[in-house]
Amino acid sequence: MKKYIIFFLVFSLALGGFYLISRKAAEKVQAKEKIQTMPNFSFLALDSTVFSAADLAERKTILMYFNSTCEHCQYEASQISEQIDKFSKVNLLFVSEQNLAEIRTFSERYNLDKQENIKFLKAPDNGFYKVFGSSPIPSIFIYNTDKQLVKNYNGETKVELLMTD
Repeated sequence: MKKYIIFFLVFSLALGGFYLISRKAAEKVQAKEKIQTMPNFSFLALDSTVFSAADLAERKTILMYFNSTCEHCQYEASQISEQIDKFSKVNLLFVSEQNLAEIRTFSERYNLDKQENIKFLKAPDNGFYKVFGSSPIPSIFIYNTDKQLVKNYNGETKVELLMTD
């Protein structure tokens, strides 16, 4: 009798583990499909207005999910700042879940706050995850003029790669 109880418990745990793993895999596939076309997001701009996907100019869009304390994000921002002329014909969105003051300080530190085509946006807590799925910091999403995903980078990415897609 004791063997049957142990077998039943082990079988139940294995079945439960399999279910959780398959559910997570299905969520990842669903999230990946969801971002193939730019999701309709609404995040807060530095001037406290709501900025959404509908507000984007019809051109290539590079969206970077960042945190101001992330060394990789800082490096990428400095590289973009040094090569700012190469980004004049794209929408460049920096999105963070930090507070507006921290985001503003980051934008000013790298002299990106005065560029017309660059927006710094605040997503609510877990707001980026809800729209774009689980993403490490930094994550970069590149969309073409038709708002179709061209490339998605996770982690530090050379600035040169952002302009080739």
